[in-house]
Amino acid sequence: MHGLGVPIIVALSLIGVVVAGMSATMVVTVRSLDATSKSQRATSQMTQESLRLERLVVDLETGVRGYMLTDDPRFLEPYRAGRLQLATSLVRLHALAPPALEPRIARIDRNLGTYINDYTEPLIRDHSGDVLAATTEGKTRLDALRKQFAALSSTQSVITVQRRAHSQALRKRMLILASGGALVCTLLLIALGIGLRRMVLLPVRRVAHAAEHVAFGRLDTRVPANGFGEIGQLGATFNTMAAALAEREGDLSVQTDRLQSILDYTTTTISVKDRDGRYLLVNDEWRRAMGQVGVEVFGRTDDELFAPEIAAAIRVTDLDILRSGEAAEFERDAATEGRAFQLVKFPLKDAGGHVYATGTMGTDVSERKRALAEAVEASRSKSEFLANMSHEIRTPLNGVIGMTELLLGSDLSPQQRDYALTAASSSEALLDVINDILDFSKIEAGKLELDHHDFDLREAVEDTCEMLAPQAHGKNLELMAWIDADVATVVNGDRGRLRQVLTNLLSNAVKFTEAGEVTVRVRNEDAAVRFDVTDSGIGISRKAIERLFDSFAQADTSTTRRYGGTGLGLTISRQLVELMGGEISVVSTPGAGSTFSFTVQLGEPSSPHVARRTRSALPEALHVLVVDDNATNRDIVEAYLEAPGVTCATAAGATEALTAMHAAARNGEPFELVILDGQMPEMDGIELAQAISLAPSLRSTRLLMLTSTTERRLAARDAGIHHYLQKPVRRARLLETVAEAMGTLGAPGPVLPAPAHGAGKPTSSSDAILVVEDNAVNQRVIEAMLGKRGYEVEIAVNGREALTMLTVRHYALVFMDCQMPEMDGYAATAAIRSRESDKTRLPIVAMTAHAMTGDRERCLAVGMDDYLSKPLRPEELDAVLARWLGTPGGAPEPTPSRSVGPAPAGDPFEALLDDARMRIFRVDYPEIIDQLIELFVDSTPPLLGELRAGAESGDSEAVRRAAHRLKGSCQNIGAGFMAKLAADIEHSSTASPAALDGLQRVFEDTRDALRSALLDGDV
Repeated sequence: MHGLGVPIIVALSLIGVVVAGMSATMVVTVRSLDATSKSQRATSQMTQESLRLERLVVDLETGVRGYMLTDDPRFLEPYRAGRLQLATSLVRLHALAPPALEPRIARIDRNLGTYINDYTEPLIRDHSGDVLAATTEGKTRLDALRKQFAALSSTQSVITVQRRAHSQALRKRMLILASGGALVCTLLLIALGIGLRRMVLLPVRRVAHAAEHVAFGRLDTRVPANGFGEIGQLGATFNTMAAALAEREGDLSVQTDRLQSILDYTTTTISVKDRDGRYLLVNDEWRRAMGQVGVEVFGRTDDELFAPEIAAAIRVTDLDILRSGEAAEFERDAATEGRAFQLVKFPLKDAGGHVYATGTMGTDVSERKRALAEAVEASRSKSEFLANMSHEIRTPLNGVIGMTELLLGSDLSPQQRDYALTAASSSEALLDVINDILDFSKIEAGKLELDHHDFDLREAVEDTCEMLAPQAHGKNLELMAWIDADVATVVNGDRGRLRQVLTNLLSNAVKFTEAGEVTVRVRNEDAAVRFDVTDSGIGISRKAIERLFDSFAQADTSTTRRYGGTGLGLTISRQLVELMGGEISVVSTPGAGSTFSFTVQLGEPSSPHVARRTRSALPEALHVLVVDDNATNRDIVEAYLEAPGVTCATAAGATEALTAMHAAARNGEPFELVILDGQMPEMDGIELAQAISLAPSLRSTRLLMLTSTTERRLAARDAGIHHYLQKPVRRARLLETVAEAMGTLGAPGPVLPAPAHGAGKPTSSSDAILVVEDNAVNQRVIEAMLGKRGYEVEIAVNGREALTMLTVRHYALVFMDCQMPEMDGYAATAAIRSRESDKTRLPIVAMTAHAMTGDRERCLAVGMDDYLSKPLRPEELDAVLARWLGTPGGAPEPTPSRSVGPAPAGDPFEALLDDARMRIFRVDYPEIIDQLIELFVDSTPPLLGELRAGAESGDSEAVRRAAHRLKGSCQNIGAGFMAKLAADIEHSSTASPAALDGLQRVFEDTRDALRSALLDGDV
């Protein structure tokens, strides 16, 4: 049997022959047209050239005639120019002429030669004869040449017409051939299409229709097998396939019934769907779970069986499986109420690896979820119970702590003071435990939220180290902070929680380290900030590390017995770090120390911040030697001093330092500044300074001592040390102290300790401090506290007055109230910073009655350098003075200040006065008691009047301002209960008449209580 190929090949061959013939004919025709076109162009060019030649002959005749008539040689110029071009024109004409015209052109060429040689040239040489006769002869000869040119032009025209007619005939013939060929090809293609339709298309359609019937289950469908060639084979093959399918369908039906019986007895839901989402297989458990008992499922989709939102969710997971070709596990609630299933959805692939269906198996996890929910609820109840109990314990514990501090402030025998200190220490330890439990319960209950705000990261780390420095230095440990220069200064995050994690890790490191050092290193890591807290302590075993971050877990029981602790600190730290988008880990070697590392995600500041410029301006060329027996300390100082023009060398001890200094002096490059550690083996910092002062070549070297204590200052001064820096080293403070030592500090402060109480005020004008405060009571309190410490104090009542005073005098430090009339502290600070040069910076310390989260960051953002909350505490004031003026403060030992005495029995309010603050005034500032009471009594009624006027007029801003000023005055004088009432009014910005009447009565009671407490001594 011949196949379909024979007729198709014959038809295509005929079409090919026709197309080839047409193509050959058209090629010949196109070539003829091209030749004709070229001939036409040549004829046109020849015509132009013959006309040009004729004009040249006329120019010859004109030139000769003019010369003969005038005997003027200038008339021969056209003649001579024409002769020069004549030969070239004749050559072109010969080249362009067809063979038929060549004789005519040759005749013209000869006649032109005769005309020139026999007529014009002799006439030019000798024209003495008859001019008329010569002119007549010239005209005759020229007319003969013109006739020859006319004959040539006529012949060219005839040739042009003939060639144009020939070209048109060729185009017509080509059009006829193309049309005829296209018609023949079209007829052949039509014939081929009709033949293919009869032999191929109709039989294939019959097979397609039969295949559709088979697809719908009619496996007995057959097609005629009498087609032509391959079509007949297709029909026979289809019939064979249909028969095989019918047989296999029967076998598969039997197997499916068996499989369905097995699946229906399983407790797992099972279903299979094809790629289009039609169900191929489900078991009885699936029907019960999905609420489809008694419903025909096979061949239907989820859209037909379930609600749209359920069907859409199922389809999404199906598409994920089809797209990825990988199994997936997830949990979903069943259509029947109260049941949940853990589902595993997987692809079914054919031998070629193509996914043709998806299968799903589900396990009922309802009971497990209920048990888990009950466990979570039990844990939450436990956490709430712990939190409630912690709060209940805190109430009496605060009383214990307060009374213990009051007791410590009284006259006690040594034994009584020892007992009281033990009670205070135990109370503080118990309070720490309760705080840990509160945090832990909040985290477990999911109620702990981060407070994101802008803050100074470097300052947060350095503050934490500074807070723990006394504890570390008490154990003779080095506590160091190393913050890389590329770490952002101002970031956005939860400063308090970050400090909580750092405090926990650093305090643990100090606690478990008996000798050596504790270091915190801060650096960037990808998009996070990494903190490494490294110690040289006891280390942790690998087994203990595995459970180190579990709740109430410590390394071992001996650690708990020896060092104490709840075991919650690291658990809370881990959860806080995870809340801040980071991770925490530990690497440790028993006996060699540990490194706790964690990362946190800190964002960019939410608003622009004023750059905190230091007051330092290092010299352009500075040669520094750092002497410290601790290598990490040397590295930190060297890194912090890295700047253009600064050359830094290091020495591990006094001997090495002296050797290096002598060598540098001999080389003509002496060290201008030596930064030396105060505590070193063999020879300490003071002894090294004495050795330097004894060497004539080294005496000019300036000395800066790093120290952990304020002791031996007089000995250090006698040894030539006039600049000190408290450990741990802050970068900004280091740069300012170095600049001060080198004489490049923009606003240098005192470098020696303030004189003791009673020693008199400093004489240098740079020791003057400016206090910007509008409240008279607050003015007198801080003036007395600073005066007690030996400082000259000047007062400005608002920001505008402060700016005026700063233009006429330099101050070492400014204490700036934030809320003032006319110009507040924020605006005044911004104005001060805008007037400063790049190399000067006046330290400004904020004073505010607010204690809310974010207040400190707002003050720093506008350019303030430090922060004090009211009422001012002596120990906090001393810390600020030490930070910014380099002095420990010469005040007496501060009296404990965190205390509010218990209220009288039956009194529903808190105590009116802060007993500890009353004791501070009586013991430390008896000379200002009368003034304080008088100022308070005189300044409070006007404020109460402003409050009442603002409340009656509905001016909430006036109410808030007056309440704020009243609160600050009450806080500083120790009227705690009245300050609390004023704070409540400030917060709400409203005050009812009843509240104002109550505040008036409290003022009267507070006034009497103040007089009794301060004048009569009845506390």
